[in-house]
Amino acid sequence: MNVVSDTDGQLSSLGEEIRSFTESRDVAMSELAAAKLFALTMNEDLAMKITSNEINLILGIQSEKKDVKENYGIKPDTPFIKRRFAAVSRLCAPYIKQQLVKALVGNEDHDFRDFARLCCLYLFVCLFYTNSSHTIGWASFKYVEDINKMKEYAWSSSILDSMMKSIHQKKQKITNEHYSTGCMNTPI
Repeated sequence: MNVVSDTDGQLSSLGEEIRSFTESRDVAMSELAAAKLFALTMNEDLAMKITSNEINLILGIQSEKKDVKENYGIKPDTPFIKRRFAAVSRLCAPYIKQQLVKALVGNEDHDFRDFARLCCLYLFVCLFYTNSSHTIGWASFKYVEDINKMKEYAWSSSILDSMMKSIHQKKQKITNEHYSTGCMNTPI
């Protein structure tokens, strides 16, 4: 693996692209909510219905049938975990980003694959399965351990479920200052 001289600039660029995408998504969702095109329910008729197929198209991801379970689980004992996360008990976005930088500048054979795994985990914690503590569960590692098998999981259904759960929670707390999470990480 070649060491790139402007690693910080490239990672900053990647972060800016993700931030720009997130901000664009937030603006679009705010406009939908403001126009009352988006119903905040799971069981009532939706003014605009989003399906897992549309999530596939919007995000450009492949999805199959295996369920994705969102939970914390116990810390796995794998070479990847030992290399990147031996010192932490809980995973948060800043630590995952720190490991992304290390993998990007690394010269070891595993750094390229680790970088791909870490990118996926960063997307999980910052975009698809966000929460107020910006953490992700250890159970998520099983979905990125074998990169070639990632497409076997039902990502679009899982992301849609997470988004709808967040919308439903927001509806329940509409009088509070809480925000929706996941793909709906914006005040409604």
